[in-house]
Amino acid sequence: MPLQQPYNLAETLYSGQAFRWSTIQSLDEKSIYEGIIYGRRITLCQEKMNILVTGYPTPENPLSESELRDLIHSYLRTDDDLEGFYKRTASDEYLQSSIKTYRGLHLLRQEPWECLVAFICSANNNIPRIRLLMDRISAACGLVINDTKGAYNVFPDAESIAFLGESGLRDLGLGFRAKYVNHAAHIVSQQELNLKELIGSPYLETYESLIS
Repeated sequence: MPLQQPYNLAETLYSGQAFRWSTIQSLDEKSIYEGIIYGRRITLCQEKMNILVTGYPTPENPLSESELRDLIHSYLRTDDDLEGFYKRTASDEYLQSSIKTYRGLHLLRQEPWECLVAFICSANNNIPRIRLLMDRISAACGLVINDTKGAYNVFPDAESIAFLGESGLRDLGLGFRAKYVNHAAHIVSQQELNLKELIGSPYLETYESLIS
């Protein structure tokens, strides 16, 4: 997948946005990353201005080349105009210092429910611990999928986490965060909060919905 904008895949995947990526190979300064996104196992590898993508189809849901390309293009937000952003913020010394250090770092377009749970798990926490909690939740009640590479757990939906309950989440090591993840699971599973509708909502409306 050719890139038209600066992109640093490693910094983007490991910047504390997403927590189900792992490095499965790192040779000759070229790393291969494996992750679960939108229920799919994917591997990514960056070679200069190209990202090599491998998807692993399942018997029930094969993934076409165009579907895989669209999925990764959306998730990685490869069309974000970073060069334009760099120019617009050229007078901000603080931002320019960060850009120099992390040039090519993009925001990810993640699955909203998983992103919300990860945010709650991040309270008074560190990245390795958040990764551990997200993996434990997935192993505890995430659907097991078999693809051409083997078996893996997808991140569970809100209903599955609500069924696990606060005590079950505490058993996984969430501590005080269990109460809030459990509450979020119940209001999302009962459609009191519709995360998909918020995707297209104005920023302030989305913000108010999430903090209310």
